[in-house]
Amino acid sequence: MSFTSQKITDSDITTYGVQSQPNKLAGSAQQNKQAFDKLITEVVKAKLNALIDELTAITAAAQIGADVDGLTSTNVNDALAELLAAMQYISQGGVAPGSVGETELAATLEIGDRLVGVLPANVGIKSGPTVPTTSDISNGQIYFMYEGGE
Repeated sequence: MSFTSQKITDSDITTYGVQSQPNKLAGSAQQNKQAFDKLITEVVKAKLNALIDELTAITAAAQIGADVDGLTSTNVNDALAELLAAMQYISQGGVAPGSVGETELAATLEIGDRLVGVLPANVGIKSGPTVPTTSDISNGQIYFMYEGGE
């Protein structure tokens, strides 16, 4: 089931509401009271209880929408999974995908010491106008190629 399947429809009201009864109720006092309560007892109670069951189920988060800047997921369940994956990646020394783009790299490369504190202490930086061979870069170094200048 889904949250939306618990909506009370016009058909429910027509079928179970007081308007479905004759203008002059002819039953006993108890029967007449039940006619007024029928919509609540037959529809509202059932649908509200079902909705509460769905909201407390482990699958509820997949039905709740989400719009979080930086995440592509459209429901809470997937957004949390995406966030957890990014956090695990970062905690293992990585940079979350999409968090550093050309703008951020350009800003950090304008002044060489801006990278201090961003990279782990055991990572070195080399730069130059040409791409070096693998043997020219030591293990644990990052190479940035620049254009123009020395």
